Amino acid sequence: MGKRHGISKGRLLITLSIIIQLTSCHDNLRTGNFYCDTKVQNDVWRLPIAEPVELVKADFYGNTWNLATFPNYDPFFGFQTADSINFQKDKILLFSPYRSFVIIDLNSHTDTAFESRKDFNEYVKMTGLSSKLYHINTLYESWRNIKILPWANELSVKIECK
Repeated sequence: MGKRHGISKGRLLITLSIIIQLTSCHDNLRTGNFYCDTKVQNDVWRLPIAEPVELVKADFYGNTWNLATFPNYDPFFGFQTADSINFQKDKILLFSPYRSFVIIDLNSHTDTAFESRKDFNEYVKMTGLSSKLYHINTLYESWRNIKILPWANELSVKIECK
């Protein structure tokens, strides 16, 4: 029998609740540039991926980063928990402790999950992507300090943070 993908019903409800709370407060609290703001509110942190997709983390929920969209909540991204990530050619590549390796195509709004690093590596090689993933906590600290994302050249906008 194949490996079951997804998360438990309880974790799904908790994650959904947190994401709805986080994304519902974005409209009132976001005042600056999508690619420059580090904080949504007091204990909620964010890391932009490619507008409108970002990673959000709340201190009260531990060290869990979840994909979200700003300003409108998109349930497609609401259940993606990530540990490591990259962005290439309009695709988000990530490692999720709950779903293993995942590639999300922003254009087609589809995702593909891989049960092993080997399967993931074979797919990215076949499609011309890099298998490099950045650990999110390290990436966040770097971005928070110098406001440079490793995939900035892939974005259709120039990022200028002051």
